[in-house]
Amino acid sequence: MALNQRCSEKKDLWPVGMGLGGPAMEIFGVPVYLNFLSVVCISPLFLGAISAGFVTVMRDKSPNARAFIAAFILTGLFIGTYGAATSILDPVGAFHRWFTVALVLPVLAVLFYFLMTYSEEMIPSTTKIIFLTKLLISPIVLAAFILRSLSGRPVFRTGGQFFDFEMRIESL
Repeated sequence: MALNQRCSEKKDLWPVGMGLGGPAMEIFGVPVYLNFLSVVCISPLFLGAISAGFVTVMRDKSPNARAFIAAFILTGLFIGTYGAATSILDPVGAFHRWFTVALVLPVLAVLFYFLMTYSEEMIPSTTKIIFLTKLLISPIVLAAFILRSLSGRPVFRTGGQFFDFEMRIESL
């Protein structure tokens, strides 16, 4: 009963014509809807974990194999966050952006490292400097985004069917 009241109070946040009959489930008091996009986004999380699991059983892993494992795990988490965002039709779903901002630079850093160490390590010192620079910059970018997003209110993005923070440039 409380869930139906809560959902009816938030209908002004939903775009007209969404046709939501009711939540598939409720997690910590937040209605969660599973749709095609959310399932498609969450599945790489499991596929990445399985692929990374297969590579972890290899003996004598190269730096490239370790980068492969990290890339699959981080990319699965990154895409899985968008899957969660399209499932949580509640203003709390806007906080998915904190996770995506936290993961985007480490994902790019690991993918860069993976490509630079494929078959043989090219320019090892430059590769490590660029890799570590990206990893060191990512917490600074995350902190700046979190501080900036605290002043923005959650809004529903009809183009992507998810909640986001109302910010001018940083949220794009």
